[in-house]
Amino acid sequence: VDVRRCSTFLTLQQKLDVIEEVEKGTRLKEDIARSYGIHAVTVRRIVKTKDEIMDAAQTGSDLSFKRKLKVRLLFPVIDKKTLAWVQALKKTNYLVTPTMIQSRAEAVAKEEGIPNFRASKGWVEKFIGRHSLRMGMVDVASKKRCEHAGCSNWPFFNFEGEKRGRFCMQHKLVGMVRVKSKRCKHAGCGR
Repeated sequence: VDVRRCSTFLTLQQKLDVIEEVEKGTRLKEDIARSYGIHAVTVRRIVKTKDEIMDAAQTGSDLSFKRKLKVRLLFPVIDKKTLAWVQALKKTNYLVTPTMIQSRAEAVAKEEGIPNFRASKGWVEKFIGRHSLRMGMVDVASKKRCEHAGCSNWPFFNFEGEKRGRFCMQHKLVGMVRVKSKRCKHAGCGR
């Protein structure tokens, strides 16, 4: 049976009240915890961070926000150059995938002469999170598209005997046939 504890968030005033009750010493920490719907461990943590809570009450700051830890990067140059590359591609509406980021980071490491860097899946996930990037699920820009300038349709047409499509139906050249699906086997038939 999966038993999950509900999170109870105390306001700054409630934390001050908990500290006051603990300092009075008239009730057990477990009883105080039960009255606020929290664990005794939480009461001990509140008491342990008493000075910080008191300072927050005096300065009027809010303790409800978690502090953002400053990340110390092992390879800041790779991070910086990879981010610049991603941002440049995104400006041109090019969808960037995690695999592309991984490849680029490893290329930057090679360019910079950093032999012990590996752009693992975890590194890429942290990179994406660190820079709040939104990834496209499909990298449509790097897939083969119609060769007509500005067209993003899938190419199905080419000259007879070719295997890969070069143009979409709208931009196919005279004499081109559909090569990306089953075709009629009769000579000269473009269906």
